[in-house]
Amino acid sequence: MSSEAKAAKHQILIERLSGIFERLYQGKTLDKNWLCETYAITPRTAYRDISRIAHLVDEISPGKYRLAATLQPGLSYSQLSEFAQLTDVAKLFPDADGKKLREALNHRETLMIKGNSTRNNSAVESVLHDLKQAIARRQLVGFTYKSKPRLAQPYKLINQSGLWYLAACEAERMKAFELAKIQRLQVYPQTFVMETARLNAIHEENGIWFGERTTVVLEATPKAASYLQRRPLFPHQQIERTHPNGGVTLSTSVTDPQLLFRWVRYWLPEIRIVSPTAWQEKFVSELQQHAAELTPA
Repeated sequence: MSSEAKAAKHQILIERLSGIFERLYQGKTLDKNWLCETYAITPRTAYRDISRIAHLVDEISPGKYRLAATLQPGLSYSQLSEFAQLTDVAKLFPDADGKKLREALNHRETLMIKGNSTRNNSAVESVLHDLKQAIARRQLVGFTYKSKPRLAQPYKLINQSGLWYLAACEAERMKAFELAKIQRLQVYPQTFVMETARLNAIHEENGIWFGERTTVVLEATPKAASYLQRRPLFPHQQIERTHPNGGVTLSTSVTDPQLLFRWVRYWLPEIRIVSPTAWQEKFVSELQQHAAELTPA
């Protein structure tokens, strides 16, 4: 074989190995079928290529390879753990330290997570970026929301059920603004001082509803109690008493009665409002009104 032919052969091999490493560093798996289809080589040549990099890959299933765990780029264990806490997925795993989360990623073919979903937030990317900058620099923002001009002090960006909201103080009241509905955003050079009490209220709030809280007492049947005792279903939930039949009396505190009514409607007839009496009567009245509207004349 001439020197030119050898050089050409080596060049082809180098290009193929470069493609292999690019795929591996993207976190994708490697197998002989992909090699054969991508580079039009024989299975024997594919096996030879895999043998060349055998010390750099882990076989995750028969004939499938991934870049060895020790060579994988990305977040450190501590950074991975912090990100899991930030996105509130750490609770999905019994032990969510960074090392265990990395192990879960390395065995993701064995896992499937359902029930956690989000929306496509690409449309609010620029608004999200500008508001992050404004919050970090403590700058006032102006925007149009529900056809009204607003001037607000931005405190925090909150993702609730897959949607992004801005927690901000407008006219001395904390409010939540859905980013997708914010129009004509402007960041002003004027700055403000964040109040610790407002920041604490945001962190203590289980959601995006701000304001004065009302304590509500509920009663739950044994069927609903089994769920309530496993995890809180209501904000600031406290089990006050367990009844002999397995049911429970619990308390919660909410800022908006309609928010509570939505939750209780979902759990009917397993959960009922005990007090305040005015809320219980209003809830029953609304149910009767809805039933009348749905009943054919």
